[in-house]
Amino acid sequence: VLKNIVFTDVGISVEGQTVGALVGKATNTYIDNIKVEGGSLKTMGNSGGVVGFLSGSVVINVSTEEKYTVGTVDKGGYSIGGIVGAVRDNGNSAIINSTNNAKVEVYITSASAAGILGNIADEPASTLVYGCVNNGPVSIKANSHTNGNYLNNSATGIVGHSNGQFTTSIINCTNYGKISNDGSIKAGSLAGISKYTAGLISGCVNYGEIVGDAEIRSGIISHNYMNLVIRNCDNKGTV
Repeated sequence: VLKNIVFTDVGISVEGQTVGALVGKATNTYIDNIKVEGGSLKTMGNSGGVVGFLSGSVVINVSTEEKYTVGTVDKGGYSIGGIVGAVRDNGNSAIINSTNNAKVEVYITSASAAGILGNIADEPASTLVYGCVNNGPVSIKANSHTNGNYLNNSATGIVGHSNGQFTTSIINCTNYGKISNDGSIKAGSLAGISKYTAGLISGCVNYGEIVGDAEIRSGIISHNYMNLVIRNCDNKGTV
């Protein structure tokens, strides 16, 4: 159990993966009431503002503040989440009643950026994201390493992406943050809730503005992936 911890000034910049202000890898761990108030965390990806990645773990009542920035180093890399970078390996994981106010920004050479959870991969049994709110801006920007096509990347308000064989439930989540591509090279997708997922998206609302050059822009989800049910969701943001 990890609980009741406040980080006032995070200072992490590494060309590595699986990094979080609290813990890099949380396996069979209960994480409750963690707050990150300021500073910055920059890595090569698969990292989160609080937890690098989860495996069979629960994150509840976790928050980040506006003075905190989460992102990738100049070379870019893999996925970044404001709260959790990735859910991986076997086991049920959940992110509940957590709020990101931090700025999440990645270079276009990265895979994805999301306000709450960067990505879901490597055969988790199931993942639940419930009652979470993203208030922070999530953006993609160009860098000196851009060369080629970057249409697989994304910026989203809640969850980056989930490979189709994994069951994901995104329930009662809200995005207020601006989702943008701030660079001159076309991004893959910009969406208020998620890039793509298999499972359920229910009771979710996007209020955030979706702006910038992208192959796909959407208020809720950019790809309607197989075995996906979308129920009682609404987009109130400009797309």
